Amino acid sequence: MVVAVQRQVLPRLAAVVARQGRFLSTTRVALDSSADAAEGEHDERTAAIAKYLRSYNAAETKRTGILARKLGMTQTFTLWGERVPLTAFQIEDLQVVEHKTVDRDGYSAMRLGAVNLEPRKVKKPVLGQFRKHKLPPKQHVAEFRVTEDCILPIGTHISCSHFIPGQYVDVQGVTIGKGFQGVMKRHNFKGMPASHGVTLTHRKAGGLGGGQDPGRVWKGKRMEGRMGGVKRYQFGLQVYQIDTRYNLLYVVGSAPGAKNSIVKIRDAMYKPPSFLPIPTLPVELLPKDKIIVPPGENDPFNINISS
Repeated sequence: MVVAVQRQVLPRLAAVVARQGRFLSTTRVALDSSADAAEGEHDERTAAIAKYLRSYNAAETKRTGILARKLGMTQTFTLWGERVPLTAFQIEDLQVVEHKTVDRDGYSAMRLGAVNLEPRKVKKPVLGQFRKHKLPPKQHVAEFRVTEDCILPIGTHISCSHFIPGQYVDVQGVTIGKGFQGVMKRHNFKGMPASHGVTLTHRKAGGLGGGQDPGRVWKGKRMEGRMGGVKRYQFGLQVYQIDTRYNLLYVVGSAPGAKNSIVKIRDAMYKPPSFLPIPTLPVELLPKDKIIVPPGENDPFNINISS
């Protein structure tokens, strides 16, 4: 009985194995050809990107910054298992809308516009400035000083590929408003004693200088008042990842600004990179994927206890 079953099953199994062998060989040939094509495409893409990368000297070259929308904070983990806090930004419809030249304006700069608007929501004088260059009206416009070698044509789109993962950037935004606050929260005052004659003034500032010569409160005295809602820079944030599919930019750490607010991001002033795409890198040259900063070679958790 067993021999009869084997005689029926073995030929069928052999036929299946043969078909799988032919399929695997065909698949292997297809994979090899696609790998060769991908390698050739990769070489072409690398050569195209290399044309834009140049040595960066902050004293001689100044690239434009960008306008981005702060989406909030998240976290990720490195290959070593180390947690990295990230702030996410999205670049929306960012284009060059105007030039400032040395001959006409006395300095070299570019005006960038972000977030398209419907024409009916824009006043006619402002709408005419955009229609002059055949551009859609923008909700947010900002000016960035640049050198002449970093000027881009009007209408050029700027994306997250403007920055390279691993470089450092400075982020400028308007801090979250806290409302009217006292001196202990606003200026980190110590406050008054909890007892020994103090009544209902435990969180007050105390004396303001009225009992001394010249017996008045000086201008600039730190007092209670409105807190937050001011322009602040966060220097030296590392670009951890860019997402070319959704035009996202991730930096390590926190940045000023509320959720959905517009911030300015530029190359770091105190930590300038060595190589950058000048004046910018077209996003079409990069694959539609996430590009992450390479992980460190040393395990941060490998602590030598004996030493």
